[in-house]
Amino acid sequence: MVDMGLISMFSPRRPDGRGFDFVAHRLSSPVAIHDDASREARVFAEIERCVAIGEPMPTDRQLARRCGFGHADEASYALRKLKARTAGDRRICVINHGPLEHRQAIILSTGLTTIRRKFVVEAAHG
Repeated sequence: MVDMGLISMFSPRRPDGRGFDFVAHRLSSPVAIHDDASREARVFAEIERCVAIGEPMPTDRQLARRCGFGHADEASYALRKLKARTAGDRRICVINHGPLEHRQAIILSTGLTTIRRKFVVEAAHG
């Protein structure tokens, strides 16, 4: 996990002076690899995860955060590449149900889909 940039390790001396504590510190964000194939793989893996656990398809902003991208546009670009019809490598189909619901992703190799769900709208207090 250290090699992947997910944690850093350190060994402070114990308060009683008898040895050391070994501590793993989780880093605040994953190290983003700027490789188009890697981006697509991470977005596809996140969609597969959502299908497996019964979650709706994430928004581009959510995909970016979960995949370690700096901006939602990176997730949108990777998603467009996964939907592309070039050279027969299209991996997903996305259905848009309008502004009040999550998109729904279909994994073409299996036919499995993310669940359909309306966005949660919080009531304004005032």
